[in-house]
Amino acid sequence: MEESETRPQPVLFSNDDRIKESNLGIEVSQDFQLSTTSVDLFFEVDSTVSWIKENNYQRVALQFPDAFLHYASGVSRIIEDRSSAKTFILADTSYRSCCVDEIAAAHASCDSIVHYGDACLSSPSTNIPVRYVLGRLPFDVDQFVSTIRDQITEISTEEQIIFLTDAPYAYAIDDCLLKLSLAGRHPTIVAKVATLGTQLSENEEMVLGRVLPKSVASATESSTILFIGDEKSPLLPLFLLTYPHCSGILHYEPNQGATSFDRCLFFI
Repeated sequence: MEESETRPQPVLFSNDDRIKESNLGIEVSQDFQLSTTSVDLFFEVDSTVSWIKENNYQRVALQFPDAFLHYASGVSRIIEDRSSAKTFILADTSYRSCCVDEIAAAHASCDSIVHYGDACLSSPSTNIPVRYVLGRLPFDVDQFVSTIRDQITEISTEEQIIFLTDAPYAYAIDDCLLKLSLAGRHPTIVAKVATLGTQLSENEEMVLGRVLPKSVASATESSTILFIGDEKSPLLPLFLLTYPHCSGILHYEPNQGATSFDRCLFFI
């Protein structure tokens, strides 16, 4: 038997055979729930529908990370109702959720993909049009600042701090930096989330979908990562493998607020 015959195929659901959901306010976690209005805003439904209509896409793959799969049927139904396109939910992707799964989309003969959640942009697709929707999760900047302020003061003023976030929290970074008032006390670098069309300067590089100075890779002294995101996010371990000199980690999980904060040290 050939390998292609034994390899499991991605699971694809269309609007005709997926489980119907009557409530769009489905829980992602015990502490977080999106209302119907918030679903529209978080998943950028209106602009996505406009993108589909403007390009006359007929078969659209919707790729969700595991954490957002609870919303998939509701989002799919809204997009179909407003655009007249047929949507397919990629429920078992071939790669990490941050990568665009062209293979799964091809199984359903899709002519476009909407990728939800964090995106590494490590290999932008040239075979099929892709729209990235990073999303925005609620984030209490004041609570974050009050929670980590004391831990920040324990870091040597000579040690570099690298701000790294899961994509849905990236919008809050500037406000966090302003309220932490780190300028002049710590050398600080922000790993900015890249988007399609991001132009890099000669001193920058894109790593794991983040724009960083090239000097980070060549640094010889220890750095501390201040990570804002889910404890199960693949971003942090991948970042540590890429930059092994980052020996300190301050982790803040927004969904659980102050109770989720932890500080770990890893020495390479």
